[in-house]
Amino acid sequence: MLTPKQAPRRSRNSHYAISVRQESVRLVESGWSQQAVRQQFGLGHLALLAWLQCYGTAVYAQMRRKQFTAVQKQHIAQELLDGRIREDEALFKYELPLKKTLRQWVAAYRASESGRLTAEADPPADASAPLAAQL
Repeated sequence: MLTPKQAPRRSRNSHYAISVRQESVRLVESGWSQQAVRQQFGLGHLALLAWLQCYGTAVYAQMRRKQFTAVQKQHIAQELLDGRIREDEALFKYELPLKKTLRQWVAAYRASESGRLTAEADPPADASAPLAAQL
């Protein structure tokens, strides 16, 4: 039995010309919001993100929000609390836009430290048994 040949599968966005893809990336890199570009060209969210990753330049890479691990956040908060760095220096050094972010990290660090201290201060229940026997 012969099966008819199927046409090669096209990608979802192959109907957009490369010039449209490059223009949309250029607009985002020049400062347009992604939402405005999507509305201008009638694009979906994931299509524009894929194009930015594929056709984006170093400008797009610099515009992306920097991600920090929990350990990095704790280290930065500790630097601030120890006085080794000021808020404005930390904003510049770690390329953060808001002081609020730093303050949230410091508050979370303090909460985790106070939780750790109270857990260490409470003796285990069986450790008090020998003391009770001595009384």
